[in-house]
Amino acid sequence: MHTVYILRSINHPGRLYIGLTTDLEKRLVAHNADSSTYSKRYSPWELEMYLVLKDKKTAEDLEKYFKSGSGFAFLKKRLLPEMKIGDSKAERPPRSAFRGCLDGSRFRSRRYDSSERRARSSTG
Repeated sequence: MHTVYILRSINHPGRLYIGLTTDLEKRLVAHNADSSTYSKRYSPWELEMYLVLKDKKTAEDLEKYFKSGSGFAFLKKRLLPEMKIGDSKAERPPRSAFRGCLDGSRFRSRRYDSSERRARSSTG
C-alpha cells in the first residue's frame, strides 16, 4: 500500500510537507529526526492527513497534483479549509513582488491599447 501524506509544522503552522511513502510511521520519525534537508528547517512535524492507495502510479500522481498550484489550492480550500496555510507574513512574498501585475499595468502599453486601436481603425 502507498500512502500520500501531509504533515504540518508545529513551530510554523502555515508550513505543510506533502510526501509519499509505504511506511508512514517510519517516515514521520525520519522527518522529526531532522534527516531531511527541507523538513529539518520546520520540524517538529505532525500528521495532518493521509490517503492510502493500492496503486503506486495513482499515489505518485496524487502527490504530484497536491504539490501543483491547482492541487495545493484544492487542498487548502476543500481538504484542509480550517487551516491557515501560508498566511503568516514571513511565508508570503513581499507585495512588491506583485507590483505592476495586479492591475495589469505591466502588460499594458499605449501602443497596444485596444481602445486606441479601435479609434485608429475607424478613422483611417
